[in-house]
Amino acid sequence: MSLRVGVCDPDRERRTAVATALGGARRYPDATAMLHAGGLDLLVIASPPSCHLEALTAAAEHGVDVLCEKPLGLTAGDVSALEQVARQHPGRLLATVHQYRHAPAWTVLARAVRASLRSGVPFRVEAEVERPGTDPLSSGGWRAHADREGGILGDHGSHYLALCHDLTPLARVIACRRHGAAGREGASVRLRLGLGEARIELTYAGERRRNRVADALTVVRRGRTTQGAVGALSRRDFVNRLYQPMYRDLVTRLGDDAWRADRTAETMATARLLSGAFSLAARPATQIDGGAGRAAAVR
Repeated sequence: MSLRVGVCDPDRERRTAVATALGGARRYPDATAMLHAGGLDLLVIASPPSCHLEALTAAAEHGVDVLCEKPLGLTAGDVSALEQVARQHPGRLLATVHQYRHAPAWTVLARAVRASLRSGVPFRVEAEVERPGTDPLSSGGWRAHADREGGILGDHGSHYLALCHDLTPLARVIACRRHGAAGREGASVRLRLGLGEARIELTYAGERRRNRVADALTVVRRGRTTQGAVGALSRRDFVNRLYQPMYRDLVTRLGDDAWRADRTAETMATARLLSGAFSLAARPATQIDGGAGRAAAVR
């Protein structure tokens, strides 16, 4: 397949560097200029989160499909605007970059959890993310602006909210707490997943890069433990490789109406979960408490 690529970025040096790396792609100062130029099949949005909704809306209005980096849904207003775009442009693809579903660890865990759902066995999914500060590669340090850009809850938590929705559309956030100073903050989220539950612990105040969705998978199920070697989501090179199956899936299924509808529905559902988490975190009494159920922990 032959692809034509264009690059937009307000920073001249960045867009020149990317365009050169892509073999001389066309360059534009912003997404509006690129959309007005026409001829686009897909707009990939990789800007800071506060710019996501505006670019996504503009693309939909120009009849262009969208693949947007997470997060979407930082506020209830964002969710309402996103739902309005979907209503006004039915059939338009509004997908989010949730490449974690392609990790071998998640594939195995999801299979076990879905078996629990089918058989009526309670379960618990646990995830932990530890980072020693925000990602130093983010241009301009926008990840440290938690209130505007979502902080660690939007940056890392949105991945796991999407994975919970992947397990069951019944996923709902029942508690959330945010704490710590900007750039060193943490968050705790608890979800109900039908018969099961999920707990997500996130921190930018860690001593190392660590995900408990990491090098080995442990599933505790009916008293048996199985382990298998998997890639580590704390390793940047491994996470980057997950983009390959994600884009392969997108390119090969772009014409599949059911797949498009599923990806758009995932975007909407994850945005609602994230917005709900932020809303609960704003309530002083919201706390994370314990819960029963078998453990399905990804390490």
